[in-house]
Amino acid sequence: MFLTIGERLNATRKGVATAIKEKNVDFIIEEINKQLDGGAAMIDVNAGINPKLEKESMRWLAKVVAGACDTPLCLDSPNPEVIKTAVEAVLETRGAEVPGGFEIEVNLPWLMINSVTLEDKSYDGIVPLLKEYNCAVVALCMKSGDAPGGTDARISIGRDLVDKLTADGVQPEKIYVDPLVLPVGVDTTNGMAATEIIHSLKSEFAGLRSCCGLSNISFGLPVRAVLNRVFLTLMISAGLDSAILDTSDRKLMSAARASLTMCGKDAFCADYISAFRSQQLEA
Repeated sequence: MFLTIGERLNATRKGVATAIKEKNVDFIIEEINKQLDGGAAMIDVNAGINPKLEKESMRWLAKVVAGACDTPLCLDSPNPEVIKTAVEAVLETRGAEVPGGFEIEVNLPWLMINSVTLEDKSYDGIVPLLKEYNCAVVALCMKSGDAPGGTDARISIGRDLVDKLTADGVQPEKIYVDPLVLPVGVDTTNGMAATEIIHSLKSEFAGLRSCCGLSNISFGLPVRAVLNRVFLTLMISAGLDSAILDTSDRKLMSAARASLTMCGKDAFCADYISAFRSQQLEA
């Protein structure tokens, strides 16, 4: 399956930040349902509105989401302590223990951590959590706080990061390499660079998976939805396994389903036909 991760519960969105601050459970549940109705298989959870309050905010948000649905979560923070707090909140709320296997079904982890980089503080803090919680991780092609711009540089960083993770006992199937999508409005080669990074690293490492924050590509440009749809198609054709995206966007999700079908990743067009029958397709 192609793993669709709902992006809307992100504190960079004004409505979500306000809901976290005001502890507005109804708003959060409404956002969850919008994403699930659109086809989210996993929900990204980000509460980073204030570094000093992030741990407390993330615990509250993770508990609300975990209590409102049984969907796997992608816990999104650069701070390992915040991630650990969030995982504990999820397990506590759902009355669950860490499962023996990391997947519920193929390409659907029970939990994902977003993310790890080659930066020492990130790497040394996240890897023990991957082992403790037997979960998947988004591996960003980033070495320091500055985003590398070149395609070759990001491939090299991605290679080093995957090598290091696997050497430390993390199976390739648990690693979702992220090319670090940069806006095409800044450099018109950024879209194709992302596809090249994904294709190159997946060709090099058997079992490696891939993910991206889709909407980064269109930042700063008008009619972003059109660019997002086209970019998603390009990325799927390059071998993308997962995307953090707005699953409430019916046209975007229709493009995803059509792209998977056209790329031979939808046996007998079954998922596409099912989406048609349930009136989920929109031209």
